[in-house]
This record gives sequence, C-alpha cells and structure tokens, in this order.
Amino acid sequence: MTRRVPVAQLMPGARVYPPAREVSLWMRRDLLSRGLPESALIMTVVSVRDGAPDKGGPWCVVEAMPSAEWSGDHAPRMWTWKARPSKLWPVEVDS
Repeated sequence: MTRRVPVAQLMPGARVYPPAREVSLWMRRDLLSRGLPESALIMTVVSVRDGAPDKGGPWCVVEAMPSAEWSGDHAPRMWTWKARPSKLWPVEVDS
C-alpha cells in the first residue's frame, strides 16, 4: 500500500519509489526483462537534505539505496535526485 508524503517530510528508512520519469523511461522495461516483481523498484531513503534554491524556489536532495532484488549480483549504488519540498512522493507503508 502506498501513500503520498511531501518530500521534505521523508525520513531515513522510508521505503519510496524512484522518480516517475526514471520508472517510465527505462526501469519498468528493465524490471520486466529481468522477471522481477514490482516491489523490486522500492528504494530505502538514506537522507533528505536541503539543496541549493533556484528562481523556482527551494529543493530537497534525496539519497536512497535500491532494493537487493534490483541490485542483484552487483554492489548497490546510491541514487540521488532533487525534488521540490512540497512535491508529494509515493511511500510504501505496511498495511
């Protein structure tokens, strides 16, 4: 089950989905070709910090580790992306 939380409220340990753009561009196709379940997309937040603002306003920088399923035999690599603090982000919650 998922709920949407403002990026600024994400905490380390939260289980989130990667940026929608990445999922739509290549991750979903890779998921299917590797025969992995949808849950393999879920990442664990390591940190959320303030990023440098621009003329559009402030940013948060999110760092997260992919699931062991996604990483497979390779060493997992930290993912980093920017999002506006008020952007609602999908978070996996236990039902």
